[in-house]
Amino acid sequence: MGALATGPAFKLAGIPVRIDVTFFVIAVMLGLGARSGALLLAWVVVVFLSVLIHEMGHAIAYRSFGVPPNIVLQGMGGLTYGTPTEPLTASKNVVMSLAGPLTGLVLIGLPALYVSRTAGYLSPTWHAILSDIVFVNLAWSIVNLLPILPLDGGNVAAALLERRNGEAGARQARILSASVAGGAGLFALAMGYPFGAIYAGFFAAMNLNGLSAARNTGLKDELVDGWRALAQGDRDAAAAVAAKVLADRPSAAMIVGANELLAWTRLTQEDVAGARAAIARVPPGQTVDPMLLATIELEDHRSEEALALLDRAYRAQRFGPAAAMAANAVARANLHQTLAERLLAPGGAGPDAAAVFAAHLHRARRYEESITVGVRALAAGSGDRGQLAYNLACSSARSGDVQGAFDWLDRAFEMGFKDDALLQRDPDLDALRDDDRYDAFLRRLGRGA
Repeated sequence: MGALATGPAFKLAGIPVRIDVTFFVIAVMLGLGARSGALLLAWVVVVFLSVLIHEMGHAIAYRSFGVPPNIVLQGMGGLTYGTPTEPLTASKNVVMSLAGPLTGLVLIGLPALYVSRTAGYLSPTWHAILSDIVFVNLAWSIVNLLPILPLDGGNVAAALLERRNGEAGARQARILSASVAGGAGLFALAMGYPFGAIYAGFFAAMNLNGLSAARNTGLKDELVDGWRALAQGDRDAAAAVAAKVLADRPSAAMIVGANELLAWTRLTQEDVAGARAAIARVPPGQTVDPMLLATIELEDHRSEEALALLDRAYRAQRFGPAAAMAANAVARANLHQTLAERLLAPGGAGPDAAAVFAAHLHRARRYEESITVGVRALAAGSGDRGQLAYNLACSSARSGDVQGAFDWLDRAFEMGFKDDALLQRDPDLDALRDDDRYDAFLRRLGRGA
């Protein structure tokens, strides 16, 4: 966080303070028009000292809770932060949030207001400066107490709502913040304060975006559940998840993900037309998983178009969550060697891409095809030869070729494979562990049984 500031730095009462040059730029912009010359300079000093004292209130509260604080003054105001060893309770968050505005209000704002009401004659200059002190420390402190995130009042509202309603409280705080900020913006316009209206509009937009981001995070989690259901063969549950996500005002990225999931469920039902219809609902300008498009072409008996798409996907290393399903479709069409030749051809995606294709075939439980492609990738000079030989051992073990698996393990360690922990826990090698040769193999490698 300290990297946020690019200006001077110092310590106040042992608390690090850094100042970004944008803080002074915004302060000058806020004072321009109504002030110039010495009054403008005085305004900048008032803003600087007032915001610093406000942030010191937060910092002292942080320190009282055992959290070392840091202060940054930047374009949007001040920021006090710390890294507690454990999350602060809702009560402590409320105290910490209120400490800033109340410090400025009690120590400067109210005394300045009292002086302005009771003092005798003041020169026009001092009257203007005193008015600015009252405005910054009274009006700004009151505004800061409004329930608008990320203002202090918004943090208080969020802490209380989350304490009462859990995760739903965070969403309620965003809704409250956007609503209050919208009203504050209209009020600022009516009072002839356009800069305040701009700030309020910014906060309203930020909270609306936060609401959308939170909703789409939840939708993303639901899509993960949908992919898991599809992997387990429950295509009805997967299709239901896709339909639910599409009905919940998702972002463009979530629309793509849901329609891709729906298309894959249609392909498992041999409904190519349904898969194409799902892809057709993807918003313009969004990219669809090329492996899905390739599988649709394969199921429609358009092999050349499918191979071109797969070559492009492996060349760009763009593998969607259903890469194994695509590999399975390639093997089912008996095109795995053709694709391997295309990847390994001069100017093709290369042996490393072929090795990844072999891994996808293994995940699709196409072990014989995985071995065929993996051997060709190894012969062509795949980069991590030890890992690829180990993968070939796994595919051999899964296919029932125990002797072949031991042979590939020997070669894997000769080629530099050293992941002993994986060797001893990998379920792909379960067929070897009941064999008398397994312990002897470990001893020969010096690993011990």
